[in-house]
Order: sequence, then C-alpha cells, then structure tokens
Amino acid sequence: VVLVGTLPVWEWLVNKLVCSQLFWDKWMTWTRIANSALPFKLLIAQVSWKFLAGKFGTLESHIREQIVDYECQILEDCVPLTVTEPDDDDEDEDVDTEEDDDEDDDEALDGSEELEFDSLDEDTEME
Repeated sequence: VVLVGTLPVWEWLVNKLVCSQLFWDKWMTWTRIANSALPFKLLIAQVSWKFLAGKFGTLESHIREQIVDYECQILEDCVPLTVTEPDDDDEDEDVDTEEDDDEDDDEALDGSEELEFDSLDEDTEME
C-alpha cells in the first residue's frame, strides 16, 4: 500500500537518475555488467547481498548493545539497591518444606516407574 502511494515519487527518482549526466558518464563502467552473462550478474548480486547483510547485522548488533546499555543505566538509576538480612525464622521454615518436597518427589517417581514398565510390556506383547 505504501509503495503504491509513493509510486510517482519513485518514478520521478528513477527518471532523474537514468537521464542524469553522472549516470551516462559512468557508462564504460556499468555497461560491462549490464551486457554480461546472467550467471555473472547473479554472482555479483549474491556477493553484494552477503556484504550488505553482514554490514546490516553488525549495525543491528551495535544498536542493540547501545539500547541495552541505555536500558540498564535507566534501570540502575530508577531501582534502588536494597540489602536485607534474612530472618532466622525463615530459614527454619525452608528446611521443613524441603523435606516435605523430597517425600512428594519420591512418591511421584515410584508411580512413573510403573507406567514406564507397563508401556514396555504392551509393546512386547504386540510383536
């Protein structure tokens, strides 16, 4: 949609380029490429594309690093650094919950082992 809307501008730019003195002064340079075989044109296009893609990737990574550095600086300025000491009561509660979690994990492991063996038995019976 945008290309169709700006088509008259593109036509004007191409017309100015093709009719310009600068374009025709370089005729001896670009005529070799324009009149060359298609494989050579494709090779030139491929090399140019790889070069431009590499430069674009470098530019993109540079901009990304700058944005990340700027965001980190803003975050460091806005978020205060607070250091709190843990309470002794919190440490005791963590130990109790870890023991309960270990028991639950053991029960879940026992049930999954049975399922694995059942599925193996079904596969051998079908053969």
